[in-house]
Amino acid sequence: MGAEPAIVEKGGLVCKGIDYYELGKMAGYKAAEIFNGKKPSEIPTETMKELKITINTDAAKKLKITIPDDIDKIATKITGGVN
Repeated sequence: MGAEPAIVEKGGLVCKGIDYYELGKMAGYKAAEIFNGKKPSEIPTETMKELKITINTDAAKKLKITIPDDIDKIATKITGGVN
């Protein structure tokens, strides 16, 4: 298990972690606030509200793990990285 999708891309089974695309958008909105005159000290610190589940289906198959339907429906699935 990993804390971010790169681990799963390299053969890890699953992660529930940061969606870097969404994190980039959050950072962009904060940068726009600064460009529009807000002081960085006036901008609240935030964390990701929703984490992304990523499953490596090749790893699950090799480990003979069946992913529950409720998780399978919402997860991003990738393959590869498994020897």
